[in-house]
Amino acid sequence: MSRKNKAMAQTSTSKRLRKSARVDILAAVLLVSILTSATILLEIDLLEELYTFTRLHESWEIDEIFMGVVWISIVSIIYGARRLSDIKTLNQEIVANAYYDPLTELPNRILAIDRLKQLLAGAKRQNQTIAVLFLDFDNFKTINDNYGHANGDLLIKKVGERLSKKIRQEETVARLGGDEFVILLHSGDSTCAILPTVHRILESQSEPYTLANTEVTVNFSIGIALYPKDAQSPEDLLKAADMAMYQSKKQGKSQFLFYSEDIGSRLSERYTLERGLKKAIDRQELYLVYQPQIDIQQNRICGYEALCRWNHNGREIPPEVFIEIAEDIGLINKIGCWVIHSAMTDMNHLLDKDMILAVNISPKQILRNDFVTDIKEMLKETGFPPSSLELELTETIVSRDFSICSNNLFQLRQLGISIALDDFGTGYSSLSRLKDLPVNRIKIDRSFISGGDSYGINMKIVKTILSLAEIMNLSVIAEGVENTKQLEMLEKLGCYHMQGYLFSAPVRLEQLNSKPEKLLVNHLPFME
Repeated sequence: MSRKNKAMAQTSTSKRLRKSARVDILAAVLLVSILTSATILLEIDLLEELYTFTRLHESWEIDEIFMGVVWISIVSIIYGARRLSDIKTLNQEIVANAYYDPLTELPNRILAIDRLKQLLAGAKRQNQTIAVLFLDFDNFKTINDNYGHANGDLLIKKVGERLSKKIRQEETVARLGGDEFVILLHSGDSTCAILPTVHRILESQSEPYTLANTEVTVNFSIGIALYPKDAQSPEDLLKAADMAMYQSKKQGKSQFLFYSEDIGSRLSERYTLERGLKKAIDRQELYLVYQPQIDIQQNRICGYEALCRWNHNGREIPPEVFIEIAEDIGLINKIGCWVIHSAMTDMNHLLDKDMILAVNISPKQILRNDFVTDIKEMLKETGFPPSSLELELTETIVSRDFSICSNNLFQLRQLGISIALDDFGTGYSSLSRLKDLPVNRIKIDRSFISGGDSYGINMKIVKTILSLAEIMNLSVIAEGVENTKQLEMLEKLGCYHMQGYLFSAPVRLEQLNSKPEKLLVNHLPFME
């Protein structure tokens, strides 16, 4: 029996139907045995009595009628056998559609959970350990984008076949959907028993697949949950393994990680924040703060950077936390557009003509085909002047779909919007690509402004960035300026646009008024 047919025969529904069929057959055999025994014990000669009866009533043609009944019975038996065969074939098709993934022909989620229930029942009786491995590709989207969905499906099928060869006959590989697989292992009395299988799976990553006449390598992260240590039910085990897989990706991908209570608590917190973030805009939990940008040569505020904040149930959630979540769950464009629209509405009548409103955008926003259209609509709705809007994005954007990014940025520049590269110097961008982007300004990352043991090196890096900006005809602003030593260092190097807590913390709109200079810290050298 094949692995698929064997697994099909072991579903709880098929077991119940087979048991019912055995009971029916046993009952039929028992009934026939009772009737036969009664006939023998009571000395009933059925055939002789029937023969005598037909001879006495020859005009009734009972013998012909009897033979007709016999023939009908034979045909009925043949028809019944054929129908049973058809029903069996139909049931197999129904089971295949209900319990198996049509692409890989591996068990689907329903069958995987059913098999896991059976494993847990046996493990509970024998006091043994069951391991659930949750696998997810690390680079599947890139492969799909480069080779097309048809080749992506072919890759998933090939991976399923290879995974099936890495486990024992009695173990289960299932496809949950997309690029997610689960493997059910019986680890006996020792957790270490599953490690050889895990290592075989990880080692298989180095074996390439052929797609469109090209060799492709697939990497995946693995999360492992154990029964009874981590969870007791199939659903909770899958959830725990999924959490461990997600954490494995965050720690570097292409590796495995066992579930722990610490992972569980952190992931539970994340899921709570995910649910809250989906309703944050409607509940008005998101709000904006504005940090002044200073021109120390002209002793004035030259612009503001709009920053998004989230107060969730009275707790301030760090921006780096909720922005990452928004990107992961597909909310970043909705939140990003809300930030841009709200900032333009807030600052429309507060900015002088030569001031800039800077707003951060996510790489996932700039890569959207409708992003420029969204910006046009928001400019029209708010009446905000495009020349006063500056969109900030990190320099790592140049390594992602450069053609789409470049095209959108050029369209934004044609509208009169300025483009700034944020956190400059921290990414791995290519200068040859940077020079091809319609960038107006670069923003020196705060890590180069801070002092410490690397102060001398940081000064040299800042000086190099300023020289590069001059060659490329770009303006420069330094962020994270927190003390007068940093201010003096930047001024000495020729950087005159700055922002940071030395001048002002980010503040709510209510604190901005007709004399925003009141926000600034008193007695700064350039303000005297």
